[in-house]
Amino acid sequence: MYLITMISVIIPTYKPQAYLWDCLDSVCNQTLLPSNYEIILVLNGCNQPYKQLIEDYVVKHDKICQIHLIHTDTPGVSNARNIGIDESKGSFLTFVDDDDLISQNYLEELLKVSSDKCIGCSNSLCFKESIDNCGDNFISKAFKNCYGAPYSIFKFRHFLSSPCGKLIHKNIIRKVRFPVELAKSEDSVFCLKFSPYVKEMKLTCGSAVYYQRKREGSVMRRKNSLRNELIMLCKLEMTYISIWLRHPFRYNFVLVLSRLYAGFRNFLLYIR
Repeated sequence: MYLITMISVIIPTYKPQAYLWDCLDSVCNQTLLPSNYEIILVLNGCNQPYKQLIEDYVVKHDKICQIHLIHTDTPGVSNARNIGIDESKGSFLTFVDDDDLISQNYLEELLKVSSDKCIGCSNSLCFKESIDNCGDNFISKAFKNCYGAPYSIFKFRHFLSSPCGKLIHKNIIRKVRFPVELAKSEDSVFCLKFSPYVKEMKLTCGSAVYYQRKREGSVMRRKNSLRNELIMLCKLEMTYISIWLRHPFRYNFVLVLSRLYAGFRNFLLYIR
């Protein structure tokens, strides 16, 4: 039954390099039938030569998978993801960063455990050069900790730090969109905002993996001044507080506190 459900894979990209082709290859080469999912690739900011290179890739792979290329002059990963959500045709959405990879059974295994009330979550590993040499990240540690455990939103809270590594039904996302005004932790804010509509989270088998690339020069590893980091922290914490204050009985208070703590902890780790 699950094989007839359509998935939209949303991939934002900005000035992509060779890693994009590896990412797209991994998404095209799935055990799930290509007719059951689409790839929405949103090129944000600079147009050429990137648009032409992507169009050439799409032409070469048009019989293998469905790739829809969208270009926006407005840069920013949040804006690109929001465009992807608005243009998607699938009942389920999954987000993949353009320098990351997914295992062959990723979409199929996620679909097995996901529903309109339940988010399916995969294992995750990090790598630099090759997925043959992977290491743990905070999601892989959470996966081991939660595997076989009964669901509670606090225990599974680490899976709500990022939209990647999971399959989310549109009935859960609803009208929630990524906050374009934030330069960091927009993923966590996005997940927090739809958290009231999550009734359950289930884990896939361990072989379904989201591979996170450790790439120098990525946004997460780009250095900022202490002043800018402090400004971003204050803006983030105020965003969490304002979300809760608008609907104090809708959100899990302990989850909100964990987001506030995580933002401050990440700031301290950054300035060390």
